[in-house]
Amino acid sequence: MKGMLTSMRKHMKSSLLALLMVGVIISMTVFAAPVFAEETADLGAALELEAVISLTDHPDDFSEDYTVALTAADEETPMPVGCNGDTWYGTRTGAGSIAVDPINFGRPGIYEYSMEQIAGSADRWTYDDAVYEIVVYVTNNAEGGLDVNAAIRKEGEEEKSELVFVNVYEPLPVSVGITAKKTMDGKVPENGAFEFVLEDWDGNVLETVSNTDGGVISFSDVEFKEAGVYELTVYEVEGTNKRITYDTSKYAVIVTVTQDGDLVADISYEKNGRDYSGDIIFANMTGPKMGDDTNIGLWIGLCAASAVVIILLFVLGKKKDK
Repeated sequence: MKGMLTSMRKHMKSSLLALLMVGVIISMTVFAAPVFAEETADLGAALELEAVISLTDHPDDFSEDYTVALTAADEETPMPVGCNGDTWYGTRTGAGSIAVDPINFGRPGIYEYSMEQIAGSADRWTYDDAVYEIVVYVTNNAEGGLDVNAAIRKEGEEEKSELVFVNVYEPLPVSVGITAKKTMDGKVPENGAFEFVLEDWDGNVLETVSNTDGGVISFSDVEFKEAGVYELTVYEVEGTNKRITYDTSKYAVIVTVTQDGDLVADISYEKNGRDYSGDIIFANMTGPKMGDDTNIGLWIGLCAASAVVIILLFVLGKKKDK
């Protein structure tokens, strides 16, 4: 009897041990830790970046290739598909976007890159030399895969931004020549007889010139480097000859500069504050000026002498008749 009990106890212990082992195996199978993407390549994630090349207004016939470079912070950082080194290059012709080949991530982590534009060599262009810092955060998600998020900032700035490179074209300046005509009593005056002034939009004297033999007034060309509306002023310097009535007109030369690839200037005029079309003309006349009594005595004397002569002629004529 005692032997039977001992045998039963041994059998029960064996059964319990077997059940315990089965339970452990089942619990390990049911409650096993999830398999994350860093352990299974199929559950990885990819990042797609896009850079934009932007160009300011430029000549229509201009064309150039633009290249951006994406560089990894270290050798362990994943690179775009097909890239064998630690720098990826993308190129396009003209303005538009450059799509970076997908970057595949197989495990969580923080990955860092930088992107910049390779400067071109075309004349009159300033190439954007910004460097962008790209920090990629790869994390596990609830489905056993990976989430990818990228934070992009321009070097030296705190605000997040897009990968945009703005290249600026410096247009060729446009020059405007201003000319005028001079008359004296309706005729062409002698060379250098009168002076004329050209002022800029701030009232600064740009140039003072004299008329030529043909009564032509020519100022040096004025150069404009930026689009905008500019107002120049032209007027005659009033001389000291009291027998001349000087033309006091003021002409506004309104220069509207626009950019159509390069700069283009359109000119309109005002005379004494009113719209004006035609040539700029300064017309002087001889004779006493209004309100000028400097030589009034001379004029009175001449008039008196003329009157005396007329009276004498009249008296003499009467005597002859008698």
